[in-house]
Amino acid sequence: MRRTLLVTFAVVLAAGMAFAYGGMGRGYGMMGGGYGYGPGGCGPCPQFNGQGPQQGNQQQLPKTLTKEEAQKKVEAFMATNLKGYKIEKTQEFQGGRAMMYNFFVKDASGNRFILRVNPWGNVVGPFIAE
Repeated sequence: MRRTLLVTFAVVLAAGMAFAYGGMGRGYGMMGGGYGYGPGGCGPCPQFNGQGPQQGNQQQLPKTLTKEEAQKKVEAFMATNLKGYKIEKTQEFQGGRAMMYNFFVKDASGNRFILRVNPWGNVVGPFIAE
């Protein structure tokens, strides 16, 4: 029994080591070399094979929306989704890439929400305002 257990353990250990070592050049093993294309091993990933980022790989910076453009987008959103709500106040703040806007909206019953316009002009929300 003891001998069978030791032999089984040795076979499993050897198979695990062979699997981990065998895939090193193909990107399958532990800390493998990616796809094996470059020094870092990640063929289509220029940031890992020493070439740096290529043109077109990064997301473009958004054009800055004005407060009036953002308000028009929020009003169009409210016309279809939040009928009867009015804008109470607006808050501008610097997002990660450009200006963003929070619009605090309220209806006649006192329900309050926040609608956010992100740098790309998308209306996000509503979020519950307390």
